[in-house]
Amino acid sequence: MFKIITTRQTGGLHQNAISPNYQPAPKDAGFHLFKLTRHLPLADLLNVEEELTRLDKELAKWQKELDMVGKKLSNERFVANAKPEVVQKERDKQADYQAKYDATVARIDEMKKLVK
Repeated sequence: MFKIITTRQTGGLHQNAISPNYQPAPKDAGFHLFKLTRHLPLADLLNVEEELTRLDKELAKWQKELDMVGKKLSNERFVANAKPEVVQKERDKQADYQAKYDATVARIDEMKKLVK
């Protein structure tokens, strides 16, 4: 299988090369398209430190949301007195926030691999 590599953007145009022996750099993003693997060099396009800072802020946001909904759901009085659909809505929020938190942790782990 041949690899299509986008090497650099020069004067608004991308230089492309096809190589059967291409070894992608650690910061390259790869995807498959029509039986070819295309690698995009991200080293010049992505500031990993800035992205990690942004993701840390996002992680703190999801943690805050999880804490708030967790506090509400751990309140026995709220759970006992609220309508079942209101309690379910809060449980759904908790599941949604947890999924977003977990996805953000995974993205942070991927970004940290780029720094190594």
